[in-house]
This record gives sequence, C-alpha cells and structure tokens, in this order.
Amino acid sequence: AEEEAPPVAFEDFKKAREEKSKAEKEARERAEEEARAAARHARMLQNQASEVVDGEEELEGLVRGYKKRADGSTTSYFDREVDASTRAMLDRLKAPKRIDAPPADAAAGGGGGGAGSAWNRTGVTWEDKDVSPWANLGESRRISANLG
Repeated sequence: AEEEAPPVAFEDFKKAREEKSKAEKEARERAEEEARAAARHARMLQNQASEVVDGEEELEGLVRGYKKRADGSTTSYFDREVDASTRAMLDRLKAPKRIDAPPADAAAGGGGGGAGSAWNRTGVTWEDKDVSPWANLGESRRISANLG
C-alpha cells in the first residue's frame, strides 16, 4: 500500500524552508554578481580597444581634473601652485599682529557707558565685580524705611 511520510515538526519544517530560501537568495546574488563582473569586463575590453592617445594635446578633452606643473609633474586640478609674490603676501597676512589700541567702536564708548573693566569697555561681557557697598546701602535704606 501507500507509505505515508512521517510527520514533520513545525520547527523542522520552518528550518528547512529558511535554508531553502537562503540557498535560493545566495544563488540569485551570485548570479547577479557574475553578471556585473561580466559587464565590467566587457566595458574594460571596450575601453582598451578605443584609440590610443600619445601626446598631451590629444588628452586635452579626455582627461579632466589634472594639470601639468612647471616641473612637468601631473597633479590634481585642485592642487594650487602659488607664485613667489602671492606666497609672500599670504605669509604677511598670516603673521601675527600686535593689538595696542582698542578698536575704534569700543573706544567711542558703546552702549556700556564705561561699565566694565579696561578690557570690557562696552560692558557686553559679563564680569564678576564686588557690589557689596551698593547692596549694603540699599538694605540699610529698606530697613530704615520699615522701622521708621
């Protein structure tokens, strides 16, 4: 008579199904990678078969982003050669400068009314200062007003 397949536990069935789908996925990815490699190889062969360029003049429109330096070496387009006069100007600009006088706008007496230290004439930067005499005077006045 007919033989019946032995019963399969759900965990075993699920595991077998996952293994099968994993194997199918790996085979599909392998086939896609092989197709990409074949296309890459075909492009490489096509590029090799194109015309050979000998002189730099012929490279003018083909190669972008590179230029020849004065010494004949090829460099990135973004590499900047600086001549001697420009280099001297840049060095002058980079040199540290001594600041003796405060800026004109700070010396003109900005909104601070001289409310800060010598370095903080405009009073824009908060600084800790002793205000005890002012506070004591104010407290004395309030106490006197409340007592009298």
